[in-house]
Amino acid sequence: MKHAWIENGTIRDIAQGVPEEIYHQDIAVHYSEIVPETAENGDFWDGVKLTKREIIVTTEPVTARITEVTPVEFKLRFTSAERIAIRALRSTDSAIDDFMNIIDDPRLSVVHLDLTDTIEAVTYVINAVKTNLAYTQAQADARIVEIL
Repeated sequence: MKHAWIENGTIRDIAQGVPEEIYHQDIAVHYSEIVPETAENGDFWDGVKLTKREIIVTTEPVTARITEVTPVEFKLRFTSAERIAIRALRSTDSAIDDFMNIIDDPRLSVVHLDLTDTIEAVTYVINAVKTNLAYTQAQADARIVEIL
């Protein structure tokens, strides 16, 4: 048997035992209603019928994904080991050298992370350095997602 404090038809609180045994008498008098065992704080009680409160579920606001970064911010998305491996491969891999020349161009102010060319280049670069860094394909794929 549950004893509840009712205000304006709403269950304000349910005593966790016999009110007179756990509360001062000035408080215990408010727990005058006996409610069904399924009653919870916030439910509605008219003395006969229990109506469960409506629970409104809200979702967290969607955080905007960063799609533009400066060239320096872009390079810092790579780990130090990845940047060193990229630098070593520039002399032997013309695709990496070409991409990094674009990133190093002083006229470039923004790298668009959602451009197909950027996505393809990052994918290529990480797959090229994964052997040097002993990445599994799953680790390489995860890094691509993190960078982009």
